[in-house]
Amino acid sequence: MKKILIMMMTVILMLSIAVPVTASEDTATDDIEITDYTGDPPFERNGEKVYSITAKERAVDGSFERIEDKTFLLQSSETDLHGIFAEMESETGKKDISVKVDSDKISEDGKKAEVSVNFTSRYVATSINMNEAILIKKKVVSGNEERTILLKRIPFAYSTPYYQDEHYEGFNSLEAWSGTWEYDYESGVTCKTSGTVDVYQKNPILVYKYTAQGKQGVKAFHLNPDGKFTFADGTTTLTKINHQPKAVNQISLKCKDEYLKTLKSDLLKQMAYDEDGWQMKVVFDDLVVEYEDGCYIGGSIDPIYLGHTASFKPYGKTSVTTSKRSTSSIKIQWKKISDISGYCIYRSSKKTTGYKKIKTVSARTCSWIDKKRKSGTIYYYRVRPYRTVTYKNYNGSTRTKNIYGTYSDPHKSGTRPGKAYASVKETGRRVKITNKVVPRATGYCFYIKQGKKGKYQKVKEYIGSRSRTYTSKKLKKGKTYYIRIRAYQQISGKKYFGEASKTKKIKI
Repeated sequence: MKKILIMMMTVILMLSIAVPVTASEDTATDDIEITDYTGDPPFERNGEKVYSITAKERAVDGSFERIEDKTFLLQSSETDLHGIFAEMESETGKKDISVKVDSDKISEDGKKAEVSVNFTSRYVATSINMNEAILIKKKVVSGNEERTILLKRIPFAYSTPYYQDEHYEGFNSLEAWSGTWEYDYESGVTCKTSGTVDVYQKNPILVYKYTAQGKQGVKAFHLNPDGKFTFADGTTTLTKINHQPKAVNQISLKCKDEYLKTLKSDLLKQMAYDEDGWQMKVVFDDLVVEYEDGCYIGGSIDPIYLGHTASFKPYGKTSVTTSKRSTSSIKIQWKKISDISGYCIYRSSKKTTGYKKIKTVSARTCSWIDKKRKSGTIYYYRVRPYRTVTYKNYNGSTRTKNIYGTYSDPHKSGTRPGKAYASVKETGRRVKITNKVVPRATGYCFYIKQGKKGKYQKVKEYIGSRSRTYTSKKLKKGKTYYIRIRAYQQISGKKYFGEASKTKKIKI
């Protein structure tokens, strides 16, 4: 019986020894203070001090510059800091940040300890983690139970950089963009402006050029999908570009219809108080530049401020040609411009000065005949479109204003010279042909043909408007010859002939 009791006590004792110790985690009263930190100065967030660590410049291979361990000095009033350990709160933090307690630097009385913190490697991914924490913990055994006690939670943040190429240093610079530097007083920003938007034009295009900065190329250009523009192909991401470093890319922005309506409305409001307020400067920040290294320039944090002019002025300019001319009239025509009210036609006898408006025609008309002109005379023409805008002024009265577009380049034209006159005199087997002066002619051509069915051959040309006499070679005896003269006016290197003289017939 005694042996049985001894065996039972032994089994009970063995069972009590073999029972596993269960672990749990409790939170102890926080009596631990941070007396010093060698990292970045702490900042306030929701009433708490947040400590942080920041990596420095990242190299091309993806590594950033190695930094020294940053240390916390901990001091407690009651808690024994012997046996404490530290870890990051989140799994991402554990992957990115190494935090250690140096057991050799815990004071003998256990009231002071040192905790070091650093990145786990020089290749931690680019990120900004603002909601991390360092947990100071300790394991204690009470009876058969092992518990982990959270002694202190230290709010923590860390950031690692992009590869900071030269383009990164120029985050707020517009040097890389084409355009003219301007300061917009309404928005208070400096921008680069380029181009004019005719708010009546269908899908007007603005063009800018961007030069890649630093040693990286541009991967893509992006537009705000809810913004004012698309790229020329209708998308909001442009990747068909030159990706080489230092490459110059041309970016074409197409205005959305809703944006044009807004611009038109704003211009009408402006004209209500200023009838000459039919154009205005506009600034936008819809563009973002993405570099091959993952760096983004633009967006809400560091906007790229570009600008343009919005206007009621008709876009572009037409070009003028002559389709027909006579001794007293010139018919000109020009290329059509859309969404306008009409055209004004101007004429001058000089290329650069002296133009006077001679006719206004509707938008449907793209040609006009200038009649009752002098023969053999040079004229210059210019055409420009206009648009009639109806608006209400500040007191509600309806007004109209004609807003004129750009003049066409001067077009040189002219009338043909008048009819020539020829006198013919026979001298043996030769003939002498004399022309009569045709006003403002620049030259004459003399023609002879043999027989009624023959072809006229030009036998002489004279430059100048004065009278000349031409003596032919010896002609064939017994043959009949027909003679005539034509005057011409030379315009832009081309001869325009007037009516031929009455044909003279002579038999040798």
